[in-house]
Amino acid sequence: MIKVCLVNLGCSKNRVDSEAVLGLFNDKSNFEIVVDETIADLIIVNTCAFIHDAENESFDTISYLETLNKKLVVLGCLVEKYRDILHKKFPKVDLFVGFKDFKNLGSLLNNLLNIDDFKQYDIFNRIEEDNEFSIFLKISEGCNHKCGFCIIPNLRGTYYSLPLVDLVNYAKNAVKRGIKEINVIAQDTAYYGKDFKDKNITLSTLLKELDDIEGIEFIRVYYIYPNELTEEIVQTIKNSKHIVPYFDLPIQHASDRIIKLMNRNDTYESLSNMYDYIKKEIPDAIFRCTLIVGYPTETEEDIEILEKYLNDHPYHHIGVFTYSNEKMAYAYKLNPQIDEQVKIERKDRIMRLAKKLSYELNKKMIGKQYKAIVVGEDNGTYLVRTSFNATDDIDGDIYMKTNKNHELGDIVEIVITDAFVYDLYSKEI
Repeated sequence: MIKVCLVNLGCSKNRVDSEAVLGLFNDKSNFEIVVDETIADLIIVNTCAFIHDAENESFDTISYLETLNKKLVVLGCLVEKYRDILHKKFPKVDLFVGFKDFKNLGSLLNNLLNIDDFKQYDIFNRIEEDNEFSIFLKISEGCNHKCGFCIIPNLRGTYYSLPLVDLVNYAKNAVKRGIKEINVIAQDTAYYGKDFKDKNITLSTLLKELDDIEGIEFIRVYYIYPNELTEEIVQTIKNSKHIVPYFDLPIQHASDRIIKLMNRNDTYESLSNMYDYIKKEIPDAIFRCTLIVGYPTETEEDIEILEKYLNDHPYHHIGVFTYSNEKMAYAYKLNPQIDEQVKIERKDRIMRLAKKLSYELNKKMIGKQYKAIVVGEDNGTYLVRTSFNATDDIDGDIYMKTNKNHELGDIVEIVITDAFVYDLYSKEI
């Protein structure tokens, strides 16, 4: 019996890839999947290399795993980024496989282990993370955007949508076995279908099909590029039965000058119009955004413009990142680069504003009722999820008081009773 441990690093999209890697071991009686790398015979680590911090975590993890003297396979974005140097840096690694070579992973593992057990890697053949009620549904690979700060197209290739029928069938089968929450993810979910010959297939097409699955309770859509968000998508969410009105929007900045330098197609006006339209159509919509501060040439005036936009268009959840100067990115050669300490100060400044906005918006939710799903328990108090907070544990928590006993995945009705800076308190109705 060969014990296998998979270590996943990076985002939810990487998590889906890792689950598909584990899917290679489905129905293999001579393998046992374990979570403790120290007892494993074979360790597989799926890496991330999006920014410096992520690649450093990947390097540190591989260095540690090498000390265990087990068969070691390194997968993913780090291999795509540093393919030429990894063999010298990590001589104990038995196999390096970049993301673009995942299609050959089965045969590569067969060669490594001198067996003939593994078939082709299949994104729809997954051993999902131990969660009885919630899954991620990755609907595409790669990206066609050329954002100045981003190297994802270099690591993951151009955008291609996964087949509609396969996605819907996977979701249906998941719901049949008890899944109640489907989380739609991609590098840009709104771009879905644009590479198909049939131009009638769009994100809205997919969402409507998912919404009609009998037994589904919650559908959440992540990472919609602002310039790709259409009125059709907003109306699909508004008129759905199960799609939560949660808008995850990587706006990155609000200064026209910086947005243009980022090679993005938005403007202060278009971002404002987008926000106002969503708010008009869905007054209870939840807004999340990611921002980058310290982009090359950014000035005090640019930060003040960003602050004005956020004050006028408050987001419930705001993630702020300092610009990471990646050699493969367009912005690497832009000057002047911003001092690291200035980046940190600007991040702290925007986060202080985000904290204020979050608290103000949270207080407005007191007294509102929501359908929720039980996702955890903390010292006798249940944790629940509604349209307010996403699956990836980045947003705040909702605590629920109740006299009833619940299992994870139970659907409950709650009313918000109290609000804090990031978290909400509720009681079961």
